[in-house]
Amino acid sequence: MDEEIIALVQKSEEPQQKALLLVLLKISNALTENTDLTKNVAEQFEKHRSQFERGQEDFRSHVIQEQKLYSKGVGAWKTIGVGSLLVFAMAGYILRTSVSQLDKSTGKNETQDLAIATLIESNRLQDITIGRTADRVEQHEVAIKTLDVRTGVIERELSRSGVVRPDANPRASPSGR
Repeated sequence: MDEEIIALVQKSEEPQQKALLLVLLKISNALTENTDLTKNVAEQFEKHRSQFERGQEDFRSHVIQEQKLYSKGVGAWKTIGVGSLLVFAMAGYILRTSVSQLDKSTGKNETQDLAIATLIESNRLQDITIGRTADRVEQHEVAIKTLDVRTGVIERELSRSGVVRPDANPRASPSGR
């Protein structure tokens, strides 16, 4: 179409008609360029849109994969949490049972220890009592010896003075006086 307008401009002799044809040529060139540009933009838009749609599909599949992975992770954490809870519960039960048994055995040991301590204390008190009794017996024996010595001294004094005869010892008599 541009060639036809150029041919008409060359044939025309009137300046007004030439100017009008030149303006028409410019409009035709602008429309042609605009049409080419619009086609180019449309092609690029279609290309971009198809890439975008492909990207949307890729993104959707990526989101689905992430959701599956997230679900597996949540499931794993739930399993770990429940497993840990069970392990801690079992450990607590075992510990409580062990402590209970230890308390029972400690109670038996404490009872036995208390019985042993009571026996030891009882024996110690008996030893003290026996020791005191032995000390008293010893003191009495010493007192008896002292009395015997004094009695012997008194009897000798009396026999010297002639009051009692040496063979008249009251303890030596058969009556036991």
